[in-house]
Amino acid sequence: MEKRSLLLLLVIIAFAMSLSSCAAMFGTKSYTAKINVPDHPDATISVNGIEYGKGEASCVVARKEANKLMITVEEEGCEPEVNSFTGRKFRGGMFVLDLFFTWLPPVPVGIIVDGATGAWFKPDVSDPRIQKINGKTYLYTLSYRAKAKNNKSLDSVMVKPVSNEGQTKAEKLRELKALMDDGTITQEEYEQEKAKILNSDQ
Repeated sequence: MEKRSLLLLLVIIAFAMSLSSCAAMFGTKSYTAKINVPDHPDATISVNGIEYGKGEASCVVARKEANKLMITVEEEGCEPEVNSFTGRKFRGGMFVLDLFFTWLPPVPVGIIVDGATGAWFKPDVSDPRIQKINGKTYLYTLSYRAKAKNNKSLDSVMVKPVSNEGQTKAEKLRELKALMDDGTITQEEYEQEKAKILNSDQ
């Protein structure tokens, strides 16, 4: 008897999946993400490490992966910026449809199929960067500061070397702090030079 029940279960699931083209019962297991970077038509857009276009792009995202999205924006000569999307929402309406319309005794086939494919999920539109266009398409609007890359060494960007004679320690420290605040030098470089100034005899 147990073997017959198991066989029946397998037949029901296989039949349900064939009706859904091995996808989901009512919804879809993926959605289209349209990505826009306003005012930066030449910025390269990459999703999870794969390049999709410049300025604007589209890609297909598995619904169950909506909370594992990393979109990188980078313009030539500028620092890349990574936008992480770690939230997703439950599609309650999908669950209700599965519960009432795809229950084939002895199991709720729709719940099994849609649960396995991730069709129950959608992007978290409470994130201001995400806008729902329709049930299958979502717009991601990303801001980009396009901060210029800094490849210069500390020595080449210092307007006045911190060892200049005539400067007090306080003046040197203020100058050094200003360079770090505007992004000319890194925190690590700042700490190294600060230590040199504090340990100097001048």
